[in-house]
Amino acid sequence: MKKILIATLGAGLLLGSCTKDFEEINKNPNVPEDYLTYALFNGSNQALMNNTRGYDNMKQMRVWMQYAAQPIYTKESRYLLDPNGPSSIYYQAYKRAMDYKTIIDLNTDPKTKELVAAYGKNVNQIAAARIMMTYCFSLLVQSFGDVPYYSALDPDNPKFQALQTDTYVTPVFASQKDIYLDILKELDQAISEMDASVSYVFKDGDFIFGTPAKMKKFANSLRLRIANHLKGANATVLGAELKQKVTDIINHYTTVGTETELLGEGERVGLSFEDNYTYPAPIYYD
Repeated sequence: MKKILIATLGAGLLLGSCTKDFEEINKNPNVPEDYLTYALFNGSNQALMNNTRGYDNMKQMRVWMQYAAQPIYTKESRYLLDPNGPSSIYYQAYKRAMDYKTIIDLNTDPKTKELVAAYGKNVNQIAAARIMMTYCFSLLVQSFGDVPYYSALDPDNPKFQALQTDTYVTPVFASQKDIYLDILKELDQAISEMDASVSYVFKDGDFIFGTPAKMKKFANSLRLRIANHLKGANATVLGAELKQKVTDIINHYTTVGTETELLGEGERVGLSFEDNYTYPAPIYYD
């Protein structure tokens, strides 16, 4: 009798269980319904710069370069790397890359692209987000080697599964060769699709680029930086396509006159901190 009762109650619970609207139950209530893309872009840039160049990242370097000393907590003085430094680069780069992907999605989705066009031309917002996303992944691949990667240029590529949490819970690690090649292609396309007919990227809140011309120079400079990083690598390791890409970039910028395509002396892309305790450089928080 007892077993029959338990079985009956169990069947009743199963029949009465919720089977509808699971997508609403699992919806994140903290995600905003509407985005100010310029605010998301600027906030992401600030978080990326602060959290990849802050105390956890800098404290060991200051000691190793003998800019500072550690009389009490002496771990870094004994060349013991604090794991918080590398982990903050890994975590923040992916988190900010997801923000940049959100900006791309908002500017390509037919339901939202007209709304966010009020903050800047769609193509320029997309270009800015793609360039900063490639910067994030350049930090990751240079720091850690093979990592999960996302490509706005080739989002359906099975090698590139990062940032697609609805599809891939445990994304595969893409090879460095594939990542570098796609980064250079991403930058090429972002540059070619910019609209330089306007004097702004975002109408407000862009403290890093300001104009399409400066954004283009940064993208070109990033291409050259990556090419210089790879130029000494074994051709067999790089593969023919990536090796040719690197060679073409380096050869292009050895031509007289092409220096105007790059950030020149006195030009910079970055965030300016304040000489106060309200918004100081992150190294001073300690």
